[in-house]
Amino acid sequence: MKVAFLSFFNPAARSGGGFERFVVSAAQAMAERGHSASVVTSSRKLYRFTWVLMSFYYLQPKWLAKNPIKLSEAELRQNLGQASLCESSTIVGLGKYLADADVIYTKNEIPELVILKFLSLRWKLPPIVVGMHTSLLIPVPGSFHVKVHNWLYLGKFYHSLLKGCSGIMVHTDDDATLIRRRFPGLNAKIYTIPDFFDLASGETSRHHNDKFVVLFANRLTEQKGSDTLYRVIKLLSARREFSDMEFVIVGSGKAEGEAAVRKLANEYDNVRSCGQVPYEQMHDILLSSDVSLVPSRWETFSRTCLEAQWYGLPVVASHITGPKDIVIHNQTGLLVSPEDAEGFAQAILKLYHLKKESSAEFMKMAQKASSLARERFSKEKIITMLEDMLKEQVVLKKEDLRDK
Repeated sequence: MKVAFLSFFNPAARSGGGFERFVVSAAQAMAERGHSASVVTSSRKLYRFTWVLMSFYYLQPKWLAKNPIKLSEAELRQNLGQASLCESSTIVGLGKYLADADVIYTKNEIPELVILKFLSLRWKLPPIVVGMHTSLLIPVPGSFHVKVHNWLYLGKFYHSLLKGCSGIMVHTDDDATLIRRRFPGLNAKIYTIPDFFDLASGETSRHHNDKFVVLFANRLTEQKGSDTLYRVIKLLSARREFSDMEFVIVGSGKAEGEAAVRKLANEYDNVRSCGQVPYEQMHDILLSSDVSLVPSRWETFSRTCLEAQWYGLPVVASHITGPKDIVIHNQTGLLVSPEDAEGFAQAILKLYHLKKESSAEFMKMAQKASSLARERFSKEKIITMLEDMLKEQVVLKKEDLRDK
C-alpha cells in the first residue's frame, strides 16, 4: 500500500507541532510494516515564504527574525527511517506525489484541504482521509483570530471542503458527534482513533527532587491557558507551601505570554522559565517533575497530557475534550473547569499534600498514570488502528470503482 502523508508545513519547521511529529512517526512506522510511506510537504523555500505570511496574520513580526527551519534535511530523513520525504516548491509538484499514492492522509486545516480541492480538478486523486488535529470549534469567546477561526471552520465553505474526503479520523467521541451535528450529509466514514506516544529509549527512573516540581510545557497562548498559569502561581504564592514548590515553564508564544512568564521568574526564585527547548531535552525535564499542569481552554486531544501520563506524572488538566479522554479524575490526575485558577491551585495543593503525607498513594497514582497510558495509547496499538483504517479506505475505493 502506498500511503502519502500530506503536511503543507514542512515537518522540519520551527512551528511544527503535534501533527508534524505525528506524520513523521506514523510514516516511519508504516514503512517498517512494509508499506510505501512518504511525507509530502512544501520545500523549505516555499515554507520560508509561508512563514512571512504567518507572521503578519498572527501579528508576530518577531518571527521574521527567526530561522523558520529547526531540523536539517539529514535529521528529518533520519527520523523518517525507511519512509520517503517528498518536497516540492509548487502546488502542482505536490500533486504529482499525491496522485501516485493509494491513499492520502492529511490534517483538517484549510490550506491542506484547499490544496487537495485544487489538485482534484487536475488529477484523479486516491481516497483522502482527513485527521482532525485542529479544533473545529473554539468554545470560548476570545480574540479576533478565534472568531475568524470559528466562522471559517464551522461554515459552508469548510463543509464543501470536507465533501472531498472519503474518511475522517477524530481523536475523541466528542469530535465525532460535533462533525455529525455540524456537517450533516457527509459521505465520509468517521473513525475514532486516539493519538499515541512512543517513549524514547534511555533512562526512565525518576530524578529525586527536594521540592515539589510543577511542570507547564506548552505554548504560551490563550488556547493553552498561559494566563491561567500566571494566576495559579500568584494564588499559590500566598500559601506557605509555595516555598516548597518549584514551577518549571517550558514553551514560547505570544509576546504578552512570554512577558508574563518572565515577570514571574523575576519575582519568584522558584519559578524557572526555560523558553522553547529541543524536544529531546523534554525527557530529562519530565523525569525531574512531579506533576504536569495543563490548563488549556480547548484541545482536539492533548499530547502534553499523554506524554506526562506516560512518564508517570499525575496531571492537573482542564475538564475538556482531550484531557478528559486521557486523565482519569482522582486516579491518574485531577480535572478542573477551564479558567478556574482557584480550582487549579487547590488541585496542585491536593497533590502536594498527597505526596508529602502519603507518598505511597502518590506513587500509586503516578504508576497507574504510566501503566494506563502505555496500555491505552501505545504506538503499536494506535498504528495498527491507523493501518486498518487506511487499508479499508483503499478497499472501499476499489469496490466503488468495480461497482461503477
